[in-house]
Amino acid sequence: MTSRDEFVQKLKDQIDALNSEIDDLEARARETSGEVEEELGKQRARVEEQREQFYARLESLKQAGEDNWERMRGEAEHALKALRNSVHYFRSHFR
Repeated sequence: MTSRDEFVQKLKDQIDALNSEIDDLEARARETSGEVEEELGKQRARVEEQREQFYARLESLKQAGEDNWERMRGEAEHALKALRNSVHYFRSHFR
């Protein structure tokens, strides 16, 4: 496996872990009501938007030529970090 393939696999492993956490948070969010439910709905939408952005960056990274790979790598890492931050913020509503 090349370092490029290893990096893509590392990102996939990280998103799999985040997806599991998101699923758990969404299940907990469904048990809420009122203003809390509304706020959590906004957070879920933000997480979903950022998850889609990450998957788009990941796909671009897989398709990138050598000349664009480093730039795309940075964009994919940034998108994953933004998603991770949104998940942490989403989780903070349950404390």
